[in-house]
Amino acid sequence: MGQPSPAIQGDTFLRSPRATAADLGPGDVGVIGIGHELTKISRPGVAYGPAAIRAATHQVDWGGSEYAAPDHGNGFVDITTGRSFVYHREGVYDLGDVLVGPDLNVNRERIREAVGAIAKAGAMPMILGGDHYLTHPATTGVVDADPGKLAFLSLDMHMDLGNKVPEFGTHNGGTYLRRLIEDGSIDPARVVIFGTEPTVFREEWEFVQKHGIQVIPAKYVATHGVEATLKPALDKALDGADGLYATLDIDVGARSLVPGTGNQNGVIGLTPQQMVEVAEHVATRPLKGVDIVELSPPLDQSGATSGLCAVMLLRILRPRLYGPHPTLFSGTAAPNPADG
Repeated sequence: MGQPSPAIQGDTFLRSPRATAADLGPGDVGVIGIGHELTKISRPGVAYGPAAIRAATHQVDWGGSEYAAPDHGNGFVDITTGRSFVYHREGVYDLGDVLVGPDLNVNRERIREAVGAIAKAGAMPMILGGDHYLTHPATTGVVDADPGKLAFLSLDMHMDLGNKVPEFGTHNGGTYLRRLIEDGSIDPARVVIFGTEPTVFREEWEFVQKHGIQVIPAKYVATHGVEATLKPALDKALDGADGLYATLDIDVGARSLVPGTGNQNGVIGLTPQQMVEVAEHVATRPLKGVDIVELSPPLDQSGATSGLCAVMLLRILRPRLYGPHPTLFSGTAAPNPADG
């Protein structure tokens, strides 16, 4: 485990200690912000995403509460499972933000190097975005640190498999996944795209069929549920793999429920509950890195979308943030009304 010296800071993710990649060790989580907006295709504002997510996590940080402190005999009980546990914040550190500017090539190398340094320390990068292009250099950084077979999950209403986007060229949020596949960073047979809209570009669908990419449309998720659709797809992608990189694009959500994202055409999509369920499932997998992207706080003054991003990331961190309670007994789960 890392041993960074700085004290807890109020403006960090979950009020966790500030650190550098050199402070991290195996089992740690290195949170890093990347307010990249240079290739934002739709409405702007994603540069403010990292700060908004950090602020949202402060509302659910129990570190200073006697209600959660084990030395007061308190803790939490999951009434759906009957398990009791305590909250801690060990092993989660905030590395600040990557400096980005007007040069895409410079940004790409800075992001790749910063994320790669976290992964090389044996820690898991958790990235707060930012537009979706950042996933290209971030994933590449993880692969640099560990060249093993990497499965890849994209929670997204779009496939992002285009070859070129007018005015943005070949490197942007709509082409990043194709670039990752074509440069050999990930095997397309280990890619899962989850929650897509029903109508896609022919070019992208032909690429999917040619390369054996698994695609689960949002309509299938609505009909069959997250567990029944995501689990078999990830089982297949992870078979023989060394770990998983997950990118969580907030525009996968229905715009009436998840308004704080640049793409305004997603009238239908996943619900916040389904998005959280995806995060809970990801938490059970051998995660090598995760990013959350396309949050535009100015488009949702209520803060609901920022809060959803925070909850999704905290559900992924749940196994690291909670442990068995040393004194509370494990009771039985609450009765299910459906059982009569």
